[in-house]
Amino acid sequence: MRFFYVLISLALMLSSCQKEISVEVPNPNQSESDIPAGTFTATIDGKSWIAATDKQDVSIIGGVITIHGVASNGETIALQLIATKPGTYDLSQSSYNVLAYQKENNADDFNYFSNTSEDTALAGGQLIISSIDTVNQTITGKFLGNVYYDEDGSSKKITSGEFNLPYVISMLDNNENASTTDTVSALIGANKWTAATVKSAFIQKQGLVIRALSADQEVSIQFQLAANIKVGSYPLEISSEQTALYTEGKFISNQRAFSPISGTLEILEHNTTSKLLRGTFSFAGLSYNSTEARQITQGYFSVKYQ
Repeated sequence: MRFFYVLISLALMLSSCQKEISVEVPNPNQSESDIPAGTFTATIDGKSWIAATDKQDVSIIGGVITIHGVASNGETIALQLIATKPGTYDLSQSSYNVLAYQKENNADDFNYFSNTSEDTALAGGQLIISSIDTVNQTITGKFLGNVYYDEDGSSKKITSGEFNLPYVISMLDNNENASTTDTVSALIGANKWTAATVKSAFIQKQGLVIRALSADQEVSIQFQLAANIKVGSYPLEISSEQTALYTEGKFISNQRAFSPISGTLEILEHNTTSKLLRGTFSFAGLSYNSTEARQITQGYFSVKYQ
């Protein structure tokens, strides 16, 4: 499993129905001002966990928030939220969002997830985004959950999680060094759409990332693909190795993200010498709260990544 646009696995499911979870809910009466700046802490099975100050980071990329921290002993916690607004979010198997844990800092090998079991005694949780300060670019919130390793049947209980951290916006979320020759187009519903700007790059531990934007930056289509992807056909789904995201809304405060619940990616050409990548795609995208859907069809891209 892999995360979308981050260093860890995506492992997201398709329904957004709320479930009762067998963990204590974060204290809603705690003010965000009570969480000191630079904080990323939690309790794991009753033991204190504190992210090292040089190993904690937050990114907001194309409608997805990723929070990632590594303690001095290598224990790692990460959260991913497909939303960009303050609020309370489910982290169970029935949500798009995930809490992940690993014993050692190996970004390619997260083992424990909040959505790998329907048993809420083993997996599930809650994430509260208290504030997103777009002026100072900081994010504050709390979290807890049970995470489960489905290969050996073990689980971890994470409680008292809180963070108050600066966030960064990906280099692919601005128009600097955007290609004037790369192409991404598709039908969005019945409407023909062609990107005005396209950025693509190989990003260490993330693979090949493509972000295509409309001229007004209100619409984007983006992909995360394996670095060594070969010519052939691939499923395009939330939990697949190759994945996509369609977003509407220019600003963090009003962005809506649509993740693929089913679709197909066809790689027509991948020249690793010239870094040319061409393909076609189509997928049905579902919003976080499952109330809206988008059909993306007849998609095509041709990019030379950095």
